[in-house]
Amino acid sequence: MALKQYQSQRFTLDDNSCTILAGAGTTTNGVWLPIHGCVPLIVSIEGTFVGTVQVFVSNKVPKPADADNARVQLGSDFDAPGYVLIDGPWRWVKVRVSAYTSGSVEAYAYAG
Repeated sequence: MALKQYQSQRFTLDDNSCTILAGAGTTTNGVWLPIHGCVPLIVSIEGTFVGTVQVFVSNKVPKPADADNARVQLGSDFDAPGYVLIDGPWRWVKVRVSAYTSGSVEAYAYAG
């Protein structure tokens, strides 16, 4: 789902949500999603899994490489479902599965 820009220079997600990671069943660096400073934004980590999941944000221009994990990590590592609140004007967000044993990991962004 794409982000839309409105005259107020605020952004929103189509249908108020966006899939960041869909059913990951292995380790992955994730893909940077443009969020254009949309705040507040919640990133939820969902699914039944045994592994480690991380949420990263960046304001780098141009977009960081997907393999670039030397960016700001929000919250702690997740080993169970949870969420982080993005309350600052970041350009990019991604979800990384840094360790994987079993199950399926999903991640979604929700805008208010």
